Amino acid sequence: MGQIQIQVRLTNSDSGSDSTWHLNGIVQGTWQAGLDRLLLGVAVQDDLRVVGDVVPLDDVDSSDIDLAGRLAELIDRLDTAQILMSGRHTLSEWGPV
Repeated sequence: MGQIQIQVRLTNSDSGSDSTWHLNGIVQGTWQAGLDRLLLGVAVQDDLRVVGDVVPLDDVDSSDIDLAGRLAELIDRLDTAQILMSGRHTLSEWGPV
């Protein structure tokens, strides 16, 4: 298994947490942008270069597909937890007891 670098440096811009760090509207370098590149690299053929405004990550090995999915799930859960913990919430908003 090779090393994949997607150069993620910032929080997710969609989570609302970017306002915590005063990064409103910056998409480049976020976890979401990195995951978009990684997952698009898993999903597209080698000859496809751009989908929308996302450039797929090159050379994603088939053995990395499961890891990419697990990473996407982890980032989604962390993003959800950050949103949940970033303010006051009612008991029902926290979820079932």
